[in-house]
Amino acid sequence: MIVLLILSSVFGYILPYFVQPIILLTILFLPWLLQAASCFRQARNQNVLVVFVFLFAYASLSMLWVPDFKHCFMLLVRALIHMVMCLEIIVFSQKANLPFDSIAKGWVGAFLLTAAVAVFEMTTDHHLAVMAHEDLIESAGGHRAAVTFHNYNTYSLFIVFCLPFLLYRLLMEGRKRRRLALWGILLLMVSIVLLNASRGAILSMVVMVGVFMLCASKGKNKRMKRNVLLLIILLAIMMVVLGGFLLEAIITRTAGKDVFRDSTRMVLWGSSLQLFAQSWGFGQGFGSMIPVLTTFPGNTTDLTYSHNLLFELLLEGGVIFFFCFVALLLILFRAARKEKDVPRRMVLFASLFAFPLYSIINSVYTSPTFIWLFFACLGVFASTPRLKTAFV
Repeated sequence: MIVLLILSSVFGYILPYFVQPIILLTILFLPWLLQAASCFRQARNQNVLVVFVFLFAYASLSMLWVPDFKHCFMLLVRALIHMVMCLEIIVFSQKANLPFDSIAKGWVGAFLLTAAVAVFEMTTDHHLAVMAHEDLIESAGGHRAAVTFHNYNTYSLFIVFCLPFLLYRLLMEGRKRRRLALWGILLLMVSIVLLNASRGAILSMVVMVGVFMLCASKGKNKRMKRNVLLLIILLAIMMVVLGGFLLEAIITRTAGKDVFRDSTRMVLWGSSLQLFAQSWGFGQGFGSMIPVLTTFPGNTTDLTYSHNLLFELLLEGGVIFFFCFVALLLILFRAARKEKDVPRRMVLFASLFAFPLYSIINSVYTSPTFIWLFFACLGVFASTPRLKTAFV
């Protein structure tokens, strides 16, 4: 069930929301979730349930002051489904024999399902009908891929979320052929993100791979240390042979610009914070980001997204949404510090250290299903009690 939920997340925007496989599976698995109601007697599950009920109640209350009730109510319904999906991931993981292995295989498999389409898009410059802003692809040198995710930044974010679980499999896999296959998948991930020219995604991957190398170097297995050295050599060779082609998009995109400054996003962030301040800390209402940024005079761009996870939470849910999410990050960090199992600790630290970078990649964060799925899986890695895994 865990693997099916994760694999079904790859359909992105290719289908209407309520007929996407992951949504249908979430609803289909609801009876199994109700049958496992005894799991909610555990304190940690009760805490998750209480927080979800509280956040949903506040989001429902905010419908009283949102500017576009129909639009915001539909997003509220989607949030409810996402909360149920998160609870299913948590409960099913506690019932599974190998929950971490299932989650990691699900994310790696999800990437592979998209990789074939990504390679086709990048080699032919033909894109799916759901692709938005195809002119941006052409202006950045071509060879980008959005697959089913509507936007190349969204697909890059999806790959970043797949990466910690791929690295987990590399630490856990003992068979040579499968390990070589995982190295190949890693190189493919790096290539796609470089061609997509997403600066935040590139830097996120650098941080995550750095954490992986640090954790692998602390292992007792000399073979893993040799494999880390092999990875460095392979990446170096790849950049020497294909560096010009892989970096073409990012060079074109940043020509004549400050690589680490984006004036458009600065305007969007400033507008989001001003709207948060105007709400007296309560937020403009769940799902209100697009309507309020569309009419806000301070937003001098033609974009209507915060482009920042934390600012989006402040804009829509105020201090309540913001502090609940920050509390989640602190809980994950505390769990990572206490975790003695190296592979699990690597997943948590890699995801947390890269958070400031991948939290500004995408246009919107509260509605994409795979983002909820990612943090639910991190919660499983942080809280599910299991015997120490074999670090090979």
